[in-house]
Amino acid sequence: MNMQAMIQQAQKLQKEVENTKKELESTIYRIEKEFLEIEANGKKQITKLKIKEKVEIDEIFEDIILVTINELFEKIDKEKQQKMNKYGSGLNGLI
Repeated sequence: MNMQAMIQQAQKLQKEVENTKKELESTIYRIEKEFLEIEANGKKQITKLKIKEKVEIDEIFEDIILVTINELFEKIDKEKQQKMNKYGSGLNGLI
């Protein structure tokens, strides 16, 4: 493979990585618990938080919100890792 072909291949791969990253960032992820629904985009920005029932806010409820948000972010990370693995582990700095 000549140098020009290698450069073109690298540029193509870079474009694919960028497109996949944009797709992941624009995807809305949702998690629902007993009385709580949270949505976030792939940038881990909360886009919706809905309390389904009237609940007194206390430390336990705050903990439930925290755990739920972290589960949602884990879901985002897992999908991101699955989609980006096809490009190889050497691209971790780009994602």
